[in-house]
Amino acid sequence: MFNTKPFYCSDIFRLDLVNLDTSTENYSIEYYLMNLLSNSQDCYLIEGKTVLGYMIARLECKDDATINSHIIALSVSPQVRRNNIASFLMNILKDNSIDNQCAYIDLFVRISNEKAIKFYNKIGYSVHETIKDYYIMPKEDAYDMRLYLNN
Repeated sequence: MFNTKPFYCSDIFRLDLVNLDTSTENYSIEYYLMNLLSNSQDCYLIEGKTVLGYMIARLECKDDATINSHIIALSVSPQVRRNNIASFLMNILKDNSIDNQCAYIDLFVRISNEKAIKFYNKIGYSVHETIKDYYIMPKEDAYDMRLYLNN
């Protein structure tokens, strides 16, 4: 059993177990703070006795006035993967994105992260484009993956 709650700045210091594997991108405290303070609408934490997973997302408006949701970070503790926690978080964002009349949801993922790519494909995302050298350490291309919404 788990609970869903808003992801607050004070929760950053509880993420250690969620961010301990090589598939999870780790960011500086400043990066988390900047995104949580400016994009709190779609930031969620899943917890049991400890933090089990989280999502940080934001609304964006492109030059042509197209509104979309962008997933900044999504991570689930390795101990509870395959328990639908990531799917649960993605569905919350999808519902909110539909309510906000977004055209699509996008995210960036390392091209070597095959498990994540397989998961995103399974829930309807597809590769929109490849972004050369998006990741710095280690240097790697990213896929811009999108789920188009029919509003």
